Amino acid sequence: MYRWINDAVIDKESGVIQIQFHDRMKPFLLELKSNFTQYELLYILAMQSQYGIRLYETLKSYEFRKEIIFDLEELKDMLMAEKYELYGDFNKRVLVTAIREINDLSDINVKHEPIKNRKKVVKIKFLINVKDDLDERLRTWKRIDHIINPDEISLIEKIDDGN
Repeated sequence: MYRWINDAVIDKESGVIQIQFHDRMKPFLLELKSNFTQYELLYILAMQSQYGIRLYETLKSYEFRKEIIFDLEELKDMLMAEKYELYGDFNKRVLVTAIREINDLSDINVKHEPIKNRKKVVKIKFLINVKDDLDERLRTWKRIDHIINPDEISLIEKIDDGN
């Protein structure tokens, strides 16, 4: 498994973003024709958790289904979080944190439910809803802008103030 972006540099003065793709991912990313997931880069820029970004990218590709179930071990592999052997640790340190970031900083809302076989959690069910409400999206953009530009008055706040 590879991260699709190797490096990203943002020139704040010009607003130009330079992205370097991982060499092994270039053929997949540059020759896309169909069956791909598309999202706004803005939604992951403010995320602090590597798991939040990975989970967002994964769940975004299933948003049209509204729900998806993953085997627990498969999900750990996808998120590169195999070190969390106990479900409680994985849930607390990976899922709860990642889902909080996704819900606060992206265009989707996510909930998760553990699925047990007897007493052991073996699968995770995700419920995915797109943020259709314009006010909810505006609040999300404000949170992102505040994280990216903490010392500046945001463009969104300037618009709200009528400036």
